[in-house]
Amino acid sequence: MGPHVSAIFQAICKQPRMYVQDASYAAVSAFIYGYDLALDGGPLVGFWEWLIVREMEETNLPWWLLLRRQVHEDTDLSTVPTVEQDRELVAALGAALKSYGDARGAHGLDRIYYEYHCWRHALQESSA
Repeated sequence: MGPHVSAIFQAICKQPRMYVQDASYAAVSAFIYGYDLALDGGPLVGFWEWLIVREMEETNLPWWLLLRRQVHEDTDLSTVPTVEQDRELVAALGAALKSYGDARGAHGLDRIYYEYHCWRHALQESSA
């Protein structure tokens, strides 16, 4: 993810009401997801893999639910977050996107996918 896109994502998470009608995590996540899709998935390629390695659990949740579960471990993902949870989630999204952008900028996608591959390999070895 380039520095320009990273700055845009940070701005969205800092002041979501400038970009979306409400400041809910669902609205902010949808906006960022749509922005990523409009750029052919380039900015967030590897983001799910980067998050999953930190979760250390095999799952097929999309990145927005994976992050929500990381922030609020015991939450029922089918429920709507409270206003306070929304604020926490948007802040956590901003922090995760910044960390991901920094990792991708410093080491590139090769490192992110390598770590994901190592994690998958270790998971398969432990279940064999």
